[in-house]
Amino acid sequence: MTDWSLSQILETLNDTIQWRLDGGRKGLSHPGTKGDASENVWLNLFQTYLPKRYQAEKAHVVDSEGKFSQQIDVVIFDRQYSPFIFHYEGQRVI
Repeated sequence: MTDWSLSQILETLNDTIQWRLDGGRKGLSHPGTKGDASENVWLNLFQTYLPKRYQAEKAHVVDSEGKFSQQIDVVIFDRQYSPFIFHYEGQRVI
């Protein structure tokens, strides 16, 4: 066995995420830009660590009755059962 430590690995990951979130909060002044930066931190985290069956995106969601949501900053969905309905130039409807 090697001398790996799961708690140390997770603590380092947590510290990295916290550092990235703090960088946006402290380094950016525009509220929308701050929000976009923190959303991207979370999206990158989910895209890296979720099983490939799942996906994290910024998107609009359409329900079974055809009603559309406003844009949602972080949507996690099952790619097998919730395919893209529309995808154009960064705009997604799931």
